[in-house]
Amino acid sequence: SVQTRWVALDDMPLESGVRYLKGSHRWGEFRPQHFVDGSPYEGRDELPAMPDVEAMLREGRTEMLAWELKAGDALCFDARIVHGSRGNFSGQGHDHRRVAFRFGGDDAVYRNKCGEVAIPIPEVDARHGLSDGDHLACKSFPTVWPPT
Repeated sequence: SVQTRWVALDDMPLESGVRYLKGSHRWGEFRPQHFVDGSPYEGRDELPAMPDVEAMLREGRTEMLAWELKAGDALCFDARIVHGSRGNFSGQGHDHRRVAFRFGGDDAVYRNKCGEVAIPIPEVDARHGLSDGDHLACKSFPTVWPPT
């Protein structure tokens, strides 16, 4: 499993925050889309398209979760959960800086997926030296908490 720790470095009002679809980490994989314009990742056509989330929300088949965050607040979630942001609606000069960390469990392994991927970025992918199925343990993906 892979978990994300998302930390707000600036206050973020609800309307500009990230939205999460409750329970969507159990839905399986979908063709990823870019946050900026909603375009699909290239070369990932083997995955099914994202369901019509707006229809699911209208029909009560899923629930959207979002929070107003203060600087220093952290959100922790399964990396597979469907999430995204509508953008910054606070106006010019109101940045919403944040940082995200990904943590793999003892069962996390590297998957060499064809086509465009968001993580790892190509520069990291070129230097980690992992093969498909290897456990995530190298300089690029360090162990931050030793197993007991």
